[in-house]
Amino acid sequence: MDDDLTKRMILEFLRKHTLAVIATCHRNGTPEAATIDFSVRDNLEIVFDTFKDTRKFDNFAERPGVAFVVG
Repeated sequence: MDDDLTKRMILEFLRKHTLAVIATCHRNGTPEAATIDFSVRDNLEIVFDTFKDTRKFDNFAERPGVAFVVG
């Protein structure tokens, strides 16, 4: 399978969904997960927003590695 076909298949899958789960890690090591609304750009960049007073914002700001689950 070529890269263009793979990219199109991934985009098609992601665009069928609007919700995902993002998992982050608190500074004490506790995992935390939250359902989020997201969209995807043509270059496969995932876009979502959150408020600055959420745990996921603090966790992501301190430790940008996350798990992202769709479907």
